[in-house]
Amino acid sequence: MKTSMIIAAVLLSMGTEAFAQEIQLTGPLAGAPAVRELRLYRQGRVSIAPMGSFTINDEYQRHLMGGLRIEYNVFDFLALGLFGAYTGYGVSTSLTDEVQDKGVWQRLNFPYRPTGTDCGDDADGSCAHPRNEYTNQLGLIQYYGGVQASLIPFRGKFSLFSRAYIDSDLYIFLGVAAVGIRERGNAKLTDNGGQDQNPVLDPSTDVELINRTAVAPTFGFGITSYFNNWVSLFIEYRMMPFSWNTSGTDEAGSDRHGGEFPNGVVDQEDALLHFNQFFNIGVGFHLPSQPKVSE
Repeated sequence: MKTSMIIAAVLLSMGTEAFAQEIQLTGPLAGAPAVRELRLYRQGRVSIAPMGSFTINDEYQRHLMGGLRIEYNVFDFLALGLFGAYTGYGVSTSLTDEVQDKGVWQRLNFPYRPTGTDCGDDADGSCAHPRNEYTNQLGLIQYYGGVQASLIPFRGKFSLFSRAYIDSDLYIFLGVAAVGIRERGNAKLTDNGGQDQNPVLDPSTDVELINRTAVAPTFGFGITSYFNNWVSLFIEYRMMPFSWNTSGTDEAGSDRHGGEFPNGVVDQEDALLHFNQFFNIGVGFHLPSQPKVSE
């Protein structure tokens, strides 16, 4: 009898379809949110954040900058903002120091360097302070500023020895920026009886610098930690790719005799694409001072 019942049960199961049972949550937790009384540090608040900024992986000159970021947080996961920074100081890299000490300065790529006959009363034929330093022709980011949208996909807490907890969130951003650049102006070799002549060989001639504005995309990511309801600390990495001549030298173009670089001209063709990288750190102040709290 038992055997026949087992066989009947197997046959019935083979002829029916299996359906996943829907889990029905009942009781006091039905319809409850994942987290109750969650502090919404961003939603509906304005964030004003002074920041320090500096460039990384520079070839010739690092930038030390000060700036400001202002954001309005539409939701707890979306913010729209303005940002900007101005260069307070440029620091030469070791590569620049090497060029300064060892560069051949009687060519178009480098400014005039006095020789023994140009040094006046210097008996040893040397000049301690040449008229034009190599640093005078280096490109410099004078400022940047733009608009961006930030997406905040993750938030949580950092634990310090299981005793102190800091609310934090991770954000990514995308925007567009205007960048003020100072770089070497156009220059070209002149023909001097069949010989290429550097136009800045005259000791009284400085390397000409020009200012221009580049428009560039900007993107990156960062992390914000909230120390209390209205003060936070953020650290972010930003990229801003655009073309410019960082070294002030002849980097590209076709030679006037039909060949390739060098072509004896410093102009817009020598502006090469660089993925300019910035590291920013700032303190944010959030208004109103008290965040909203979820149900």
